[in-house]
Amino acid sequence: MPGLDLSELREAIAAGDAARFLAAVTGRDIDDTLQQVGAGIPMALEQRRQEAESVAMSVINRLTWRGGAGDRLLAEDVLAGLGRMPLTGRVVPVDLDMLSTVLEGDLDLSTGGYVDLRTRQVYDDSPTDPRMVGEDAADVEEPDRWLRLNRTGSRNGWRDMAAFAERQHDEALRGGLAGPRDGWPGHRSEAGRVNQNLRAARMELAGPFVD
Repeated sequence: MPGLDLSELREAIAAGDAARFLAAVTGRDIDDTLQQVGAGIPMALEQRRQEAESVAMSVINRLTWRGGAGDRLLAEDVLAGLGRMPLTGRVVPVDLDMLSTVLEGDLDLSTGGYVDLRTRQVYDDSPTDPRMVGEDAADVEEPDRWLRLNRTGSRNGWRDMAAFAERQHDEALRGGLAGPRDGWPGHRSEAGRVNQNLRAARMELAGPFVD
């Protein structure tokens, strides 16, 4: 089964074009882009419910079977859309690169960061530390505005890359992804580069943040 064109998928979602979105995902391998596909399901259900329902059910089943980080929440959101029920949380689109940096950075340098729910900006700890920025430090004691992110380190990213590599049917691609993982953490710099490229290709680190 041919792979998904991520650029086409993202453009269809950004344009709010349900017909284009459904054409982009129909007959394609979506297993490694479930979070991105799931982000377009609400729009597709709103505009073309009859055609989108089978896609939504497929995404729910695949997310439930995979059971990765964020999969359960996204499956619940898609199911709510199928049942015409309101979401329990608030969707906050964020910069995935910055989110990745905050979540997977060096644990010795920071414990995490925050999402500003008003501006949708992601920050590490430094803007909240008066010792570093003085009186301009952000006040994160407003629970309705700031969402705390605890840093997990890069190990989860490595596990995610390993699982992704094992699912690939192309032997050369699978071997190329597996090679830098061997001997971790000795090959950290090379593997970090591959992992970064992998995340950029998949755009699968996280879906829209829900608080």
